[in-house]
Amino acid sequence: MTRRLLTAALVPVLLLVPAACSGGDEGARSELSNPRPSSTDPSLDEGRVSPADLPTAPVLEGGTGARGDLAAAECDAAAGVQAVAGELTNSGDAAADYVVVVSWTTATSDVVARGVATVEDLAPGAARSVEVTAEVPSGATACTVNVRRAPVAG
Repeated sequence: MTRRLLTAALVPVLLLVPAACSGGDEGARSELSNPRPSSTDPSLDEGRVSPADLPTAPVLEGGTGARGDLAAAECDAAAGVQAVAGELTNSGDAAADYVVVVSWTTATSDVVARGVATVEDLAPGAARSVEVTAEVPSGATACTVNVRRAPVAG
C-alpha cells in the first residue's frame, strides 16, 4: 500500500520535470538550435560548403603540432586566390617533415577552401620558405593555419 502511494505521488512530479526543462530562456535555446545558413543567404554559395574537392593533408606518423615553427604566415579570408607565405624553421633537435594546412571557413565553421604544403627532411635549426595557395569563394569569414611536424622516417 505504501509503495502505491509513493508511486502515485512521484508520477506527477516526474511528468513535470521534462516540461520544466523545456521552457525558459528563448535566447539560449535559439543559440543552440541555430540552423545552418540557407541558400537564401547571399554571402554563401551552398554548392561550396564543405566541397568534396578539398585537398587532403598527408598524415605524419608520430606528428605533433608545430605552429610556432612557421613565422609570418598571415592569411586573409577575402574571395579570390589567396596565398599564405612564411618561413618554416625546424625548432627540434632532429630532421623533420612538415605539413602546413590552411583552411578557409564560413561563420558556421564549414571549410570552403583548403591549401596544403609539405616540407621534407628539414634539418634542425634550418629554415625554408613555404607558400600555401587556394581559390577562396565568397562567404569565407576566417582562415586558420595548422602546422604538423614529425621526425624523418628512416
